[in-house]
Amino acid sequence: MSEIISNTQSDTHWVCLSNLLKRCDEAIFAAPFVFDDFTPWLASVDLGQLCKFTLITTLEPKGYDQLLKPSALLSLVDGAKSKWPQLDVVIQIDNLLHGKVYLFKKAGRFVHGVVTSANLTHSGLSRKHEWGIHVEDASLLER
Repeated sequence: MSEIISNTQSDTHWVCLSNLLKRCDEAIFAAPFVFDDFTPWLASVDLGQLCKFTLITTLEPKGYDQLLKPSALLSLVDGAKSKWPQLDVVIQIDNLLHGKVYLFKKAGRFVHGVVTSANLTHSGLSRKHEWGIHVEDASLLER
C-alpha cells in the first residue's frame, strides 16, 4: 500500500510520522534541515516503543550550521534520553545529503517509509506545502 501525504490536508507529515513512530521499534530519519530545538517535537511524539532512533543530517563546516546545529542536536539527544532512558540516539553526518526520508523498522525489518520533500522542521512537517509518499513495500524499503 502507498499513499500520498500532504500538509494541505489534516493528516500532515507531522501526524503521519507521529503515528508511524508508535508502530515501530527503530526509526531512521534523514533530513538536511532539522528543528532548531527538538524539545517541542519530543513533547508531542511518543518514542517509548523505540530502542533506537537515528538522525542523519548535515553539519556544514561553514556559516551558521556550525554555530546553531550542535545545540539542536544536543537538544535531541538530551531530551530523548531524559524522557526515554532506554532509547539509543544516534547522530550521523552526511554533508552531501539533500533528500528527505523517514524509515521505520519493527523486529529488524523495514515496515514503513516516507519519501518526501519535507525537512524535519515545524514548517516542513506541518505548514509548508510539502508532499510525500508513504510506502509499506518491505522489499522496496530495503533497497
